[in-house]
Amino acid sequence: MKTINSIPRFLDHSEDVRILQQTLLDLGFNPGLADGIFGTNTKKALMNLQYSRDLNPDGIIGNKTMAALEFVLASQTREDGYVKLSWEYKVTDAKDWSTFVFKKIDSLFDKFSQCEDIVWFRPDYLSLSRQQQINVWGELISAICKFESGWKPWSYMIETTMKNNDPVTGKKVKSEGLMQLSYQDQPNYPKLTCRFDWEADKNKSDNDKTRTILDPYINLEFGIQILARQIERTKKIAIESGVYWAVIKLNGKYTHLPEIIKMVKALQF
Repeated sequence: MKTINSIPRFLDHSEDVRILQQTLLDLGFNPGLADGIFGTNTKKALMNLQYSRDLNPDGIIGNKTMAALEFVLASQTREDGYVKLSWEYKVTDAKDWSTFVFKKIDSLFDKFSQCEDIVWFRPDYLSLSRQQQINVWGELISAICKFESGWKPWSYMIETTMKNNDPVTGKKVKSEGLMQLSYQDQPNYPKLTCRFDWEADKNKSDNDKTRTILDPYINLEFGIQILARQIERTKKIAIESGVYWAVIKLNGKYTHLPEIIKMVKALQF
């Protein structure tokens, strides 16, 4: 868990200020960039936090304000020792998603450990413990899902640019679920565990949340394996060709790499 070791003051430039800024961002108070500089925007955000907690809104960190900040920092740590992933602050069921993701990443950790550009997403990665490194990968998964599906397990999009139909469904290819996968991925990745069941799903409506491809755990299980396979093959997360998700495509039209990197860097230990 991250802690504030020395009390940040106006115009300070330090790691403690960055932690303060990120904590304010997590709470919905905007200090601007989490750049470690205690400027006017950070002071205004701190004053808004103080006001919301019935504290003196003076922009100065006294004992009561520090206690409020420490409470927030402590609440970011889960019972299992991991730090909460970003989706846990927005989605009711996401705590269980995180638990599942951590276990799946742990089982594939030898593959994820081959990644060479993870330090681009998290510069301190190599100095982290194994649990913290798994936590980093978990936040990457959460970030990918945010920009692919908006953290909505029932989300889907018809891929109008694909000429051929999905060979499994015989219909237009659809990207579905948290990680926006398709039924055709099952035969495309025959060596990976995939529990999509088209026979069970084919008579259900697109909006039927009981379809196997929309099950968040089934979807995450397969998607994490696809990412692990890419890393094993290319040693990278961000690549220009052969990447499954457009949001992590290097120099891609639909890339969200800057935002995803920001989310992963912001994870506080």
